Amino acid sequence: MSRTRQFAVNAATNYGRMLVQIAVFAVLTPYIIGKIGKPDFGLWSTVISWLGLLALLDLGLGTGAMKYVAECHGAGDIEKRNRILSTLAAVYLAITAASVLGVTALAVCFDHLNELTPGEHGKASALLWILAIRFVFLALPLSLFRNALFGEQRIYLINVLQIISTVVYAGGSWLVLFLGYGVVALAWVNLAAMLLEYFGYMWFAYRKMAGLRLAYELVDKRLLKQTASFSSAQFLINVASLVLLKTDTIIASAFFPFKVVAIYALALKVAEQSYLLAKQFTNLLAPLAAQLKGKAEEIKVRFIFVNCTKFAMAPCMLLTVATYVAGSEALAFWFHDPEFKAAGTILMVLLTAMTVGMAELTSSAVLSMTGHHRVTAWAAVAEVFVNVGLSVALVRPLGLVGIAVGTLATSVFIGLGVTVRRACELHGVTYWSYVVRALAPAILPGAVQFALTLALKNWAPPNSLLSTVILCIPGALLYVLLFWSFSIERGEKDLLLSKLLGRFRPVRMAAET
Repeated sequence: MSRTRQFAVNAATNYGRMLVQIAVFAVLTPYIIGKIGKPDFGLWSTVISWLGLLALLDLGLGTGAMKYVAECHGAGDIEKRNRILSTLAAVYLAITAASVLGVTALAVCFDHLNELTPGEHGKASALLWILAIRFVFLALPLSLFRNALFGEQRIYLINVLQIISTVVYAGGSWLVLFLGYGVVALAWVNLAAMLLEYFGYMWFAYRKMAGLRLAYELVDKRLLKQTASFSSAQFLINVASLVLLKTDTIIASAFFPFKVVAIYALALKVAEQSYLLAKQFTNLLAPLAAQLKGKAEEIKVRFIFVNCTKFAMAPCMLLTVATYVAGSEALAFWFHDPEFKAAGTILMVLLTAMTVGMAELTSSAVLSMTGHHRVTAWAAVAEVFVNVGLSVALVRPLGLVGIAVGTLATSVFIGLGVTVRRACELHGVTYWSYVVRALAPAILPGAVQFALTLALKNWAPPNSLLSTVILCIPGALLYVLLFWSFSIERGEKDLLLSKLLGRFRPVRMAAET
């Protein structure tokens, strides 16, 4: 399979997987909240956020595995790939053993970190340990196989497994809640779906990766030192990602009861789905950039950095604009609860942060995979302090919205002001050219979309979730039309329309870049 055709297949299955996950989320979330109640949903979200922080025990090794497997795949070096994966497998086993202490400490301190009612103590403890098995004890070592498949660009297999896992989780969740079981049963279903998915990674890795072999005698300390240099920088990047997606709920739980936390958690979950949908495209860019670096194809790397940013931002921008106009109404209709209308403003701010974050995400992928990972690492450190500091400072004067504003400010000041600017310098692109070629093409069609959607809303205010969705469709179609007509360069259109030729022919940057 040619590189372009493989990229297209991976991209198509990525978006197919996300559409399935979004559909399940849209249908299942109101059902779950209706069955377990907002307090238990807030507790569930808080436990997952805390355990998400323990994913930092990965220490960036997962991205390191993907990078070096991609490089070995490009060079055809199976022996080195096996030695790297065997070395990382040994490290993962040691980390997993140590993670038991981290979960134990969290279980002991959880009551002190959150204001639990007497009826919540037992549920919190059960959720912590069941979900720890799912998110930490098993996910850490088994993720090695997923990252190996990712590095060899077999992303379509990962997507198939995740679709199956999502459907199993949705069906199992509906069944246990229909039978009257609560949030703890939901955790067991989550664990079962995870096992199906992650053992599938292992099976496909051994089936599809030529000559794959993991053995103790292949462990190489010299390779560990090599991967540790990259992984330590990636660890800091992962910290920033988790701050963006996980700590907001934790901060909210420190200031508000779980019933209120549920409102923020819902807005964050919707924003996260939007972010992950757009992120599917940038996920494909990282291993591709690593392969292109190995072949010294700088023009193509620059194409990924500049031209691909607008493609990453466009779907997120489209969803963000629709939320500006009708987000509050959609949430209230969706959950048949006017209290969730308050999540609309929070969602608007978070989606803006996610849209801006697409530019940083693309820049970070290129920087990390072309040897400039320290740049993204230091930017990640700055993001941690700015995000948490601003969110905590603004939560009292602005309430839940203040937490979201802290996230947005971080994306603007650090993402656009530091990471993107440094990427421009290192890859020979002027910042103004980047704004014109990468940011403006994705943002400007959104202004026209906003005007049309707002006019339609004033003309015919929505009175149901379906009418709200219908209201947003004309503006979304107009965005797509304008983006295709004016934001995509002629050479890019030729490339997109000629994928079947199996050639990756990037558009050369203009002289000013």
